[in-house]
Order: sequence, then C-alpha cells, then structure tokens
Amino acid sequence: MHDLWIFMAASQEGRFEVGEDAEFQRLAWRFQNVGFVLLLLFLAAGMLGIFGGGGIFARTTASAGEITIDYDRFARFSTSSELEVTFLPQAPSPHLIFDRRFFDGVDIEKILPAPLAMSEEGSNVRLIFSTVDSGFPMAVKIFHKPRHFGALHGHVKTNGAGPSFTQYISP
Repeated sequence: MHDLWIFMAASQEGRFEVGEDAEFQRLAWRFQNVGFVLLLLFLAAGMLGIFGGGGIFARTTASAGEITIDYDRFARFSTSSELEVTFLPQAPSPHLIFDRRFFDGVDIEKILPAPLAMSEEGSNVRLIFSTVDSGFPMAVKIFHKPRHFGALHGHVKTNGAGPSFTQYISP
C-alpha cells in the first residue's frame, strides 16, 4: 500500500514513472500539428487547381473587344494545355495576332482549325484563317506545351483590340 501512495504522489507532482520526456512530447506534437496544417494546405491547393489538371479555378476566361479567351489558369510544365480563342471574324481574311512572348514560351502541338498562313510581324505572330460567314463567332483552339516554369504571359488581338492573359506553369 505504501508503494501505491508513492506512485500516486509522483504522478500528481508531474513526474512520469515510465521515463517519458515531456519536452520531447511537446516538440513532437508541435511537428505533428505543423505537418497536419501543411497537409491541409496541400490538399486545398490541389482542390483549387494549383497543380494543374482540374480544380475549382482550373480554367478562366479573359475578354476584351470582340475576343474571348478560355484557358487553363494553372498548367504543368511539358504537359498539354488548351487555349480557346473565340472572336467575330472580319471578312475577307479572319486573323488573330498574338504577341511573340506566348509563342516563345510554348511548343505548339496543334491549331484547330488550321490557319492558312502564319507570319511574324515584329514582336507579333499573325494567324490567318479561311473565310467564314461574317456575323458568326469563330472558335480557334491552340494545343500547346509550356517550355518553362513560372508565369507565361500573352496578348491576342484582332482589329486592334484584345485581352491579355497569364498562365502559371508548375513543375
């Protein structure tokens, strides 16, 4: 009975009978909590589409003038991405003019419909398409793979006006 009283007294004073280290336990709990928060942040980033391939903010739209661009806000390096440009074509030769930095930052896989001609004009690239009925929107899809990490900026216009866009490329 005397030994039980000593054990209870030691436990009540904050000492541990089995050789536990309270400071180490607090440190382990702190690391566990930090790890749990990092895991939640990682899951939230994935759900938001930060890592590419889906998520709440996976695709976004930019528009100005007669042009609307639908594209992946977050893309993966060396993984195919799609940029869709919708515009009202002007007869006789519907065209889109991109600034060169977009084409310098990607490898073009395919453009649908295929342009009749593609030419460089200073710091711009002009895509000329076949004639279509005026008054109806035309959609052009550009499939590309980013060449580098970070922000990929671009600007597209037709008849002088058009939106700018930015894709964020992750590894």
